[in-house]
Amino acid sequence: MIIRQELWQQKFDWDSPLPIDVQDKWRNVASDLNFSVKINFRRSFFHGNHDVIAETQLHVFSDASMS
Repeated sequence: MIIRQELWQQKFDWDSPLPIDVQDKWRNVASDLNFSVKINFRRSFFHGNHDVIAETQLHVFSDASMS
């Protein structure tokens, strides 16, 4: 993700609060993903009643370095 790369290039500490403009960028990306991405899996990852599932999360890991 470009946002992660920008943070890495600016050498932000892991625990330091992010600037408001970066927070806004991330909120926009998260909002867009919430409404524009539909992911289908060819097999079931859940057993039992699918109506019981209240929330599904997608976790993404990335490396922001250039090398």
